[in-house]
Amino acid sequence: MRWEDVPPPAIRPMLAEAMGSPACTEMALTGWASMVETPKQVADDVATALGRPARTFAQWAADLA
Repeated sequence: MRWEDVPPPAIRPMLAEAMGSPACTEMALTGWASMVETPKQVADDVATALGRPARTFAQWAADLA
């Protein structure tokens, strides 16, 4: 996988079309931008639900290979 930053003006038209609303587009862009400085906390929902720690992506891929 690779990550590519896309500036909001470049993605805004596609998002507005996909989301059907300029207001929703702006709300999404604002939310995503806020996560750059303040990332979301990692939750322990998997461990709570399954009674064991979550697998990493690498573990999951190896198990399915």
